Amino acid sequence: MEQNHISERYERAQKRVEEIKKFYKHLVFYLIINFIFIGRRIYKDISYGDSVIEAFTDLNNYGFFFWWGIFLIFHAAKVFGFPNLFNKDWEDRKIKEYLKEEENNNKKMESNFTQEQRFLKAQQRVKAIKGFYTHLTIYCIIISIIVFVNLRFEPHFHWFWFSAIGWGIGLFFHWLKVFGFNLLGLGKNWEERKIKKIMEEDI
Repeated sequence: MEQNHISERYERAQKRVEEIKKFYKHLVFYLIINFIFIGRRIYKDISYGDSVIEAFTDLNNYGFFFWWGIFLIFHAAKVFGFPNLFNKDWEDRKIKEYLKEEENNNKKMESNFTQEQRFLKAQQRVKAIKGFYTHLTIYCIIISIIVFVNLRFEPHFHWFWFSAIGWGIGLFFHWLKVFGFNLLGLGKNWEERKIKKIMEEDI
């Protein structure tokens, strides 16, 4: 038993190291490619008559660096996470919180869930909440970047509203799926009560 536990820990650590290794490879590749690409663009601008300062301060030369950098940030977030918001301690606390909530619900209503099933249910709930907060964080970051780019390069036409509102609608439905139905009384507890009632009527 102890040997299996050690083996599982080793496999998890090995997988973790492999993910970190892939991120650092991505980072190195990102720096090398962008160094070559930006250097080539600056050299081309200078050869066409721009001064060194004009070539280095031309933001058009850094577009590739900027957009690829966003994907690199997402990769970093996936590998290292959001340490202050959604770390393992946060997940454990939320799982315990929902296990306690489930236990309180079981005192009011008979339940066929085993301890393991209750844990899995709480774990799924925490993953859903974590997914929403991750979505919200990414939304705030990307929309802020879009607003900046819009106001910086096309201040006469505020097209960022299309992205903010369109994506915001999707974010609202994500919130509704994770939190909204519970607030409306149509969450998992309601589903379980209805299922139980239908099963009793079907006898």
